[in-house]
Amino acid sequence: MKHLARLLSLIVLVSAGIFFANCGGGGGGDEKSEKEVQYNKLEGTWVVTDVTGPGAHDWDADFVDGTINLTVENFSENGPYTYVFTVVEDVQGPWEDSGEWTFGSNPETDMVRHDSDDTDVNMDYTVTDDQLTISFDYTGTGWAISGSGRTQSVDGDWTFVFEKQ
Repeated sequence: MKHLARLLSLIVLVSAGIFFANCGGGGGGDEKSEKEVQYNKLEGTWVVTDVTGPGAHDWDADFVDGTINLTVENFSENGPYTYVFTVVEDVQGPWEDSGEWTFGSNPETDMVRHDSDDTDVNMDYTVTDDQLTISFDYTGTGWAISGSGRTQSVDGDWTFVFEKQ
């Protein structure tokens, strides 16, 4: 009986050792950084569904059904990443038709758009599986999107709501 108890104890110890050796460890280093997780949520084509901008202008009429593509050929921890912003009609707005962006100090809520005139635009965002909201304060002459030659001031607070296409 004494030998049986020792054998049973040895079997329990070996089994526990094998069990614990296969637990934890986080999958061998497959964990993604916070930036990569957020980038994967943001990447894709998003369709504009609602726009709030300065003044009494009907910004929805200019932007709704436009698209923004947040893309990159290969993810890198510090970017920069690219975007392409396409609208249905010629429009003057606070976006260039393409450019670069990086994550801000908090990758879960902050991004920074780097405009071609060397201006950085700090942007707040929230993203779910099917909705992206980007808010920012813009100062300056707007960008002519889709070939519009007109320029106008589009200073003020902007909020763009997008749905995943």
